[in-house]
Amino acid sequence: MFDDYEYRGDILVLNRGNYTTCTIHLHGGTILSWRVNNKELLYLKDKTTFDHLSSIRGGIKYTFPYFGRRVKGPKHGFARYVSWTVEKLPVRVENGDIEITLCLTETEYTKSIWNYKFKISNKITLGRNNLNISITVENTCNYFPFSFTILRHSIFRVENIMHCIISGLSKCKYVRLNQKDKTPINPDPNREYIKIEREYLDVFLEVPEVVEVSNMSRDGLKLRITCKDDNDVLIYNPWDESGRLVPEDSLHNKNEYLHCLGVGNGFLRSEITLQPKETWQSSQTIEIIDEKEEARIQQLQTLLSNPWDMLMGLCSNVDTDLY
Repeated sequence: MFDDYEYRGDILVLNRGNYTTCTIHLHGGTILSWRVNNKELLYLKDKTTFDHLSSIRGGIKYTFPYFGRRVKGPKHGFARYVSWTVEKLPVRVENGDIEITLCLTETEYTKSIWNYKFKISNKITLGRNNLNISITVENTCNYFPFSFTILRHSIFRVENIMHCIISGLSKCKYVRLNQKDKTPINPDPNREYIKIEREYLDVFLEVPEVVEVSNMSRDGLKLRITCKDDNDVLIYNPWDESGRLVPEDSLHNKNEYLHCLGVGNGFLRSEITLQPKETWQSSQTIEIIDEKEEARIQQLQTLLSNPWDMLMGLCSNVDTDLY
């Protein structure tokens, strides 16, 4: 019999059984690892440090309350640089999933950067073949509204980035953040999907709820990312064979870009404003898709939607030669 979780120092390991686990570091509330049937799905960069000062390089974490650089405060906000607390210890729910809730509130440090009172609750649910992340931001002040941007940034492990296909974004306008001109670019009407063939730091606007990443491994691993109440998707890959990027984002291994894909969901181009005591919520489910099983279910649904075709198909398989 296995324990539902382990809690050692700043690290929690959720264990659903069948070698399906989720490892969380309280620094930045960062999800370090997500394994399904012992297959690792998240990526940590080679130069990751755990010094409680730097952002953990990889996994899943948040940028809040802003994205990018500010004159005052760290790059991409303070949420990924500070320690979160456990609001609710892990519990196994009725269907066997494991749930935990982390929390972040204002401190003297955060108020020196962004002088507002707030509470962020982040519920993480480890399922049989999925990971659900639900975040709630609350303005706990009695008098003052505040505005913020937020991004849930996931770095996925891929076998070869050149083989990956991203579906669901090809018809969306996008902004290339690594270019001086930040005017939204109209999509190519002939493009059916996105392949990573250059450096990517692109924000796709007014995105659909579902984005899929295919061909993540040799055996055709596919992830479906379903988000509610998010407006933008950031696709990131450094695409730098030499490894020469700005120091904060530099890669230790010059081939590291081949094995990581960043997919961020949230609000970057427009701010969210909360009045006193108001809350905002967003949820994301990352699910492993069995394409063969999905095709079988779709075929069954098609047959059930037209019973006559199903009956004719059954009759065609009956051996009428009784002699």
